[in-house]
Amino acid sequence: PWIAALLMCLPACAPSIDSAQPTSAPKTPAEVAKSGPGGSLLYSRKDGVVQLLLANDRLYRRGWAGFGGGDKPGEGRALTAARETSEETRGYFDQDWLLEQIVGQRPVELGGYSLYFAEVPFVSAQLVKDHPLKRFSPAYLETHYYTWVPFSEIETLLTKNELSREDLRMNADHLPRGCREKFYWDAWIHTLRQVHRKKAFPWR
Repeated sequence: PWIAALLMCLPACAPSIDSAQPTSAPKTPAEVAKSGPGGSLLYSRKDGVVQLLLANDRLYRRGWAGFGGGDKPGEGRALTAARETSEETRGYFDQDWLLEQIVGQRPVELGGYSLYFAEVPFVSAQLVKDHPLKRFSPAYLETHYYTWVPFSEIETLLTKNELSREDLRMNADHLPRGCREKFYWDAWIHTLRQVHRKKAFPWR
């Protein structure tokens, strides 16, 4: 569902976040009350380098991107972003924990799509892929492979006037073994280009 929503707008030993004690989200902030599709960009700082956690969509096979999707009835945009991100990381990052990280943020508004940022521990992408599901749901199976990519490698795509298909090819060093998808999703890169123009990346 996060793909459809976005198109509408145009260390291995670290503990699993979903093992953390759930926290209750405030019921009244505007960040929660306002509804609409939303997503989050998960990032970490490793050895002074900002790394982005990306996933490969297995349903539509449109390429590597961040996390997010459409809202459910009665669901606020921050909760939508937290739920979709949790589902698309197989529950490794707990929904309530993610909501706690983003609920106070003013999201970047992108034509009705609300993008949040969450700084997370730098854990092995394989741990996310292999995280056991607490319950079965098709929502947890939308993504298949995960990887960390230095933001500096993506940043070069955010200032070019035009992007070719080859520009969207990922550095092979970041591709998980067995993954056939080698490109970033162009619509997601377009979203990040808008964030770049707004100077809204939290680490800048």
